[in-house]
Amino acid sequence: MFGKNKKATNDVKHQKPFAYRMEDNVRPSLQPGAYRARELLNCTVASFYEIRNNQLTPHQRQAKRDFIELFERQTKTPLKDLDDSILGLYGTLAVLMGHLDEFFFFGSLTKSSSPLIHRLVLTNLPPHADCLGGCHEVDDKEGSPQFVISLYRDHQEHQDLPSLASTLAHEMTHAFLAAFVCSCSECQRNEINTTGVKSSHHGPIFRGLEYAIMASMADWSAGLDNYFKRCVSGTYIHSASPDCKMQGVEDAKESGDLKKMGMRPYIKKPSPRLLIRISENRISIDVKRLRANVRRTAALVKPDSTGRQMKGENSSLESENLGIKPAIKLPDGWPYGDCRGKKRPAPSSSSSSSSNEDSEKDWATEESESESESKSTCIYCTARACRHPFMKDGH
Repeated sequence: MFGKNKKATNDVKHQKPFAYRMEDNVRPSLQPGAYRARELLNCTVASFYEIRNNQLTPHQRQAKRDFIELFERQTKTPLKDLDDSILGLYGTLAVLMGHLDEFFFFGSLTKSSSPLIHRLVLTNLPPHADCLGGCHEVDDKEGSPQFVISLYRDHQEHQDLPSLASTLAHEMTHAFLAAFVCSCSECQRNEINTTGVKSSHHGPIFRGLEYAIMASMADWSAGLDNYFKRCVSGTYIHSASPDCKMQGVEDAKESGDLKKMGMRPYIKKPSPRLLIRISENRISIDVKRLRANVRRTAALVKPDSTGRQMKGENSSLESENLGIKPAIKLPDGWPYGDCRGKKRPAPSSSSSSSSNEDSEKDWATEESESESESKSTCIYCTARACRHPFMKDGH
């Protein structure tokens, strides 16, 4: 929490997100909790949105082919009969999740040796709830974020595989942003304009990423396109997201959280100079500028002679195994709720340089952060007692 007079400093060192090298079969490796929300959005969307098939990475092309093949085959079977198929409904969704992760999220959620999605749970709707699914963070002894994604199969909206696949992509988007967006004090102050306040997590950055994902998936299958058009009137913007976000803002105002945390004001009309412009009912992506900007400013993956990703300041080698664990029953006392992920605790003694994600200053013109860094402190925010996942000297 913040006092009214807390001043921002320039201590936080945010990492630059990776850009895909289209000519290499190399998967970028992202560091948990290390990126500004809009920078992560730009690099992620630039890796898949309106990109021709021959410009995708081999990983992405394979994931897209496999998703379409499995999805079209399983869609022919009524949902109630999928449990009797070879894969079963749960197995189908688990495999589809891996393909979605590979295509949209750099394989960062399921493809590493320590997958961030700890469980995919297919279960019944909790009592007195009306959500389609949930994304909840679970405690991990090693300090890395891990998530349980729940899909409520008996919800009235889940009548077919396209509806379940849409909910799955929605919850994966929550998990991706919760895992990799920085949660330092200064970034939290601007949540109302980025990932959304804690009661909704449907902020502009979430809606922008989900829009790009839905628009891309609609090209893969007529069934998905028809479902999206039916649910979102052909806009690929979930109407519930802006409403949910604004209700969260009103709740935060009413409770006094915005004032207590020194939250920045909500920007209703974002700058037209932004590469991805996200307003209440319209999202526009300047594809040409976005790709040029990411190529110019993102940290590129450097493969070695074997085609693997080289270790470097911003990367680490990843294994190829799909770490999806079997279904489990929800334990007693499971924190049923809506489709938002639980926010990780903020660093206790760190803050960042002032940065308004939706300000008039374009992301491309942001000045580089200071490179100075104490070896005895956190490699992300220079604090001695923060909660970032990878720290030096045993912090």
